[in-house]
Amino acid sequence: MINFYDSELGYTIHSWRGISVEPLIEHIKDVFKIDPLPVKGYLKASGMILLSVLLYQIIVYYNCKTQKQQPRAIKHMLGS
Repeated sequence: MINFYDSELGYTIHSWRGISVEPLIEHIKDVFKIDPLPVKGYLKASGMILLSVLLYQIIVYYNCKTQKQQPRAIKHMLGS
């Protein structure tokens, strides 16, 4: 893996993380107040994260369908 990330392709792929994945995970952790996770272990944590992502996507989809100006602004819907 080290050789891959040292390559030009690996560097490019790694540089995309900050643009797409990391901000989404931070946003989900912030919205659902799951940082740090209240459970330990991969199986328990993955279930909680997947449910949070599903709920997040349902609410964003609802906001898109109702033509909200900022569909990713969902804290008010969750009472956060």
